[in-house]
Amino acid sequence: MAQGASSSTNIQTMFVERGRLSPDELSTVIALAHKCGLRQVVSVRTYYFEPIMEWNFGIEARGPEALSGRRISYVTVDIYRHEAQTESLLQSLGKFWVARGEVRTNEFASFSVSNRTIRVKTPRSLPLTTADNIISAFSTRQVHYSDPSWREEIEKYDFSTPNELMGPGKDGSYRARKGGHSGCEIEFTFDGDKLRVVNVSFFTS
Repeated sequence: MAQGASSSTNIQTMFVERGRLSPDELSTVIALAHKCGLRQVVSVRTYYFEPIMEWNFGIEARGPEALSGRRISYVTVDIYRHEAQTESLLQSLGKFWVARGEVRTNEFASFSVSNRTIRVKTPRSLPLTTADNIISAFSTRQVHYSDPSWREEIEKYDFSTPNELMGPGKDGSYRARKGGHSGCEIEFTFDGDKLRVVNVSFFTS
């Protein structure tokens, strides 16, 4: 990947090899993000879709971080450059367009794990005290499995540093996700001070 910064706009850029934007294209992408409500763009990156398509790539414009204690949030706008799907079109400018649902507020929280600080995608509906208990239970392996055969596969993933925590659901359950383009997602409940895993799935994007 090539990294750089625009001196005129102070926009940080990170472009994949076949996803480099010209200065004019970068200006159009920033203007389109503004049209979508992102007042300040601090970075623009390009990325390959999975599976990789040589002729196409995605673009992400990102806003500044907002900090509130241990909670961190920022807005991203995902931008496309192939033919727009009119039924899902939110905004367009030149050859670039944004679909409905592609302007997102990303919410994270910071946690201390093994003498280091990590960020985990965490919704505001999940209290930090509960999230702390979840991380602690995974770190100390205070976990039961509804199906004992799940243990070996799940423990291949380090859920003490999950990518995302979700919940609580209407049934009181929670979910944790670990992995990038492929990984594991588990559903669990509290069983006293321990967690009980009630479902597991593996994904590949």
